[in-house]
Amino acid sequence: MNYEVVREAFILATNYTQDELKNMLEEHYSQLTFEDKILDVVLRYYKSDRKEVLGQKRHPELVEARHLTMHMMRKHLADKKLKAIAKYFGKKDHSTVIHADKSVRDRLFYDEKYQQQYEEIDNIISKLTETLA
Repeated sequence: MNYEVVREAFILATNYTQDELKNMLEEHYSQLTFEDKILDVVLRYYKSDRKEVLGQKRHPELVEARHLTMHMMRKHLADKKLKAIAKYFGKKDHSTVIHADKSVRDRLFYDEKYQQQYEEIDNIISKLTETLA
């Protein structure tokens, strides 16, 4: 665990009331883009770090989270161009997003556990979409 993060959390917890902390979090969350919110949902589900998922590491869990996030962005942000999604992840072209999308769809075909995880994440993101409409 990162000592600095724990230290900052402790300082916040001791200097602010619970309502003040809740308001600060709500304000921060309201400023996120929808892409950030989709990533946040996947990060929470996979218990992953934003920097690692957006990074270059190829650990299977990170690749899975990265691919699923790209797929969800493509699905829920129909007006978003593939190139823009790729750029969000620091990739040079859209082919990475196409590959990620195909990987997710292929895995849904044969992996029942993954199908359940996918549906849970998709439902959360769909609810986010409804609140924005």
